Amino acid sequence: MTGGPPIKHDSLGPPVDSGVRPDYRTPDRGWGVPYDRGVPYDWGVPYDWSHWAPDLPSWPCSTLIGTPCHSDSDCCGGLSCTPLDTGVKLCTRKCVPDDPNTPLVNEDDCPSLSQQVCVRVDTLGPTLCLQRCQPALGKATCPKGIACNPLSNHWTGDVTQAVCGHPACASNKDCPVLLSEPCTSGQSGPCAGSPPGAFCLLDPGSTSGTCALAGVCDQPSGLCAPHKLGKATAKVGDPCKDDRDCGASMRCDRQSGSGAAVHARNGYCTIEGCAFGPTLPSRACPPLAVCQHIHPGGRCFKLCNLQTASDCRGNPADKHGDYECYAWNQLAIGGTVIAQSPTCEPADYTPCSLFAPATSLACSYLGLPGNPTKMACRDRTTGAVLPDGSATGLCLDTTASGN
Repeated sequence: MTGGPPIKHDSLGPPVDSGVRPDYRTPDRGWGVPYDRGVPYDWGVPYDWSHWAPDLPSWPCSTLIGTPCHSDSDCCGGLSCTPLDTGVKLCTRKCVPDDPNTPLVNEDDCPSLSQQVCVRVDTLGPTLCLQRCQPALGKATCPKGIACNPLSNHWTGDVTQAVCGHPACASNKDCPVLLSEPCTSGQSGPCAGSPPGAFCLLDPGSTSGTCALAGVCDQPSGLCAPHKLGKATAKVGDPCKDDRDCGASMRCDRQSGSGAAVHARNGYCTIEGCAFGPTLPSRACPPLAVCQHIHPGGRCFKLCNLQTASDCRGNPADKHGDYECYAWNQLAIGGTVIAQSPTCEPADYTPCSLFAPATSLACSYLGLPGNPTKMACRDRTTGAVLPDGSATGLCLDTTASGN
């Protein structure tokens, strides 16, 4: 691209599994949920309350979209109890999403567009009505047991709109501060070499994981709040070995314990959820960093100059292709520019396949106008240019990010 308006790209990609699934708690619907009098009930037959928690008397079912549920019997008024891939079940119904190619007509047929939006939470599943929300600490913006997680904007296609669809944290362990030590569920004394209080956080569907310490769960919102285990002087883009090397709201994105993955070699301190900085200030990007919106919820990355390779850290341990400076300000998602300035990030975040087959873009769009650094789809090991959209290539330029 050689100037001009940002290129529109409507797809944020498939949803990302956070890996954190707190134990489900039956929500207190209370007596504020109206009974659907359109559904007949034979009061001569005792109602079976056994599927409710004993301290939660309520009406037989809910007509409210977004109410947590166990089964279809908990929902009525045309709603069904639908499981999401985040591990929660909600009363909802199928819907028709808005077609962005018809800007003058909103085809979304959810009952109240001011309160709900039609989204696809699973690439293979139906589109569903979910409750709109804005993430904030200290208050509940979703039904009890459900959180307004910033990552949920991945579903809406609008980087500024979140929905109620993730489990709320129930304890501080649901907000893990990850360490560098791997662990397994069957080993004796898991995380024995870690600080007191460490526990083994298993990867989803696996018997292995990573040692962690309990962070801070903000009970009213069900969101994770800043912890006190981090490094006060840490900056976005700093190298790290675990979350404690980064700031209170940061996490350390690093190479996997097995060494199989190369991305974020030598670690990279970042903040997730920066798209909602106005209502969630702890997730806003600090000075010398900018929010990049390709990632769900937005992610803070270090500012950089594409003409100065050392801006992407200059750490002697970094190698060519570890970290690149990308001009995400050349592209947009819908009407939102992906990043206001070029950002430095792990090259594995930008595989050539990111632009294919949904778009006709190429890695060269992530270089400066005129592409003086020769940003292209390249082989990480040899630097050789590969076809645009290659499944094995990364968007790399000809400068080295390390010394």
